[in-house]
This record gives sequence, C-alpha cells and structure tokens, in this order.
Amino acid sequence: MKLFATIVIALALPLFAQAEEKNCTVKGMHCDACTDQVKEKVCNEKFEVCDLTLKNKVGTLHLKTKDAAGKIDAKALTQAMADTTYKVEKCTELKGKSTM
Repeated sequence: MKLFATIVIALALPLFAQAEEKNCTVKGMHCDACTDQVKEKVCNEKFEVCDLTLKNKVGTLHLKTKDAAGKIDAKALTQAMADTTYKVEKCTELKGKSTM
C-alpha cells in the first residue's frame, strides 16, 4: 500500500509543481539600448517569459522559468550582466500566478 501511495504522489507532483515567476528591479538603466543589452545578457532558453520594461531609469525584469526545476536568482542575474553597469537590486516572487 505504501508503494502505491508513493507512486501516486510521484506521478501527481509534476501536475502541481509550478514554474518560478518573479519581477526583478534592475538599476543603472536609462534608455532602450540598455533594455536590449540586459535582455541579451539575461534572457535564455531557461525562461518561458523574459520581458523588461523601463520607467524612470529603473528596469523591471519579468521572468518566468519554463518549469519548476528552474530558479531565479538575483545574484546569478547580476553575474550575467557583470560586464555592464546594470545591477539587479531585488527580485519579488509573483504569488497566485498559474502556469496551467
């Protein structure tokens, strides 16, 4: 019986696992060229969504991983932009978003 329950749980978990989705604040931006440069450095096949908006010299990077295994880490994002003047200040998880 325990084996059956373990199998059911193992098969059901992927149905409930959600991709990670966050908005990250990017400092040091001031123009559309900045937006393009950040996207070039950060957006890759790991993300289902990678959008960047710029308002009042602050960028908002909206990221969503393709699956639950993917993680969004502000330090890793800043490292990806190490050869630029941009820095990720913080990332805030978006709650209540559904991936289904």
